[in-house]
Amino acid sequence: MKERRSGGRPTRLQQGFTLVELMVALTLTFVVSAAAYSAYKVQRQSAVIQEDITVLQQNIRAGLDIMSKELRMAGYDPTSSGKYGIAAADAGSLRFTADLCGDGGDPGTCVVNGESLTETFLYELYDSTGDGVNDALRRTPGGSAIANNIEHLEFHYTLRDGTNTPAPTSSELDRIVAVRISILARSSRPDHKYTDSKTYRTASEAMINPAEKNYHRRLLTTTLQLRNMGYGG
Repeated sequence: MKERRSGGRPTRLQQGFTLVELMVALTLTFVVSAAAYSAYKVQRQSAVIQEDITVLQQNIRAGLDIMSKELRMAGYDPTSSGKYGIAAADAGSLRFTADLCGDGGDPGTCVVNGESLTETFLYELYDSTGDGVNDALRRTPGGSAIANNIEHLEFHYTLRDGTNTPAPTSSELDRIVAVRISILARSSRPDHKYTDSKTYRTASEAMINPAEKNYHRRLLTTTLQLRNMGYGG
C-alpha cells in the first residue's frame, strides 16, 4: 500500500537496514579494521627493528672512533719525560697514558681551552646493569659507558719485531707498535622473527657463536698504528 502526500501523489514507504544487512556491514568494518591494524603493526615492528639496527651501528662506530682517536695518542710525551706509554695490556683491556697537558708531570688531569682532559685511559668492558654480565665499554678507570650493549671486546698486539700476541709481557709493553681491535655489539631488544646464525671472527681469529640468537649484531675490527710507541729497548 502506498502513502499519499497532501497533493495526492504516491510516495514509497521509508525502509531502514535489516538486521542481516547491519551484521554484514559490521563484519566488513571489523575485517577491514583488523587488516589495517595488522598492516600498521607489521610496519611499526619493522620501523622499531630498523631503529634498533641504526642505533646499534651508531653505538659501535662511536665507541670505536673515540677509542681509535685516543689510542693513537698512547705514549705521547712531548717533553720526553719517560712517564707515558702503555701501562698494562691483555686481550680484554688496555691501559695507557698520554701527556695531553704537555707539562711532563705525572699523568693526571688538566683543562685545555676550557676542556677538562684526562691523561690516563683504560679501555675495557664492565657490568653497567649489575646483572653480572659485562655489557658496556668505558674509556677511563671507573668511568661511565661510551658504548652500550657490547658483547665482546678484544685486543691483539703487534710488537716492533713483528711478533703478534694477545698478552704482551711487562717488558714488551714499550715495544708495541700496533693494536688490532674487535668490538661485537648487539641490538638493545630481541627480534623474535630473526635468528642470528652468523659466526664472528675476532682480531685474534677466534670464532664467536652467540648463544642468544634473536638479536641483531655488528662486528667491527680495525688495526691502529701507535705512532708514539715501539721505540723502547
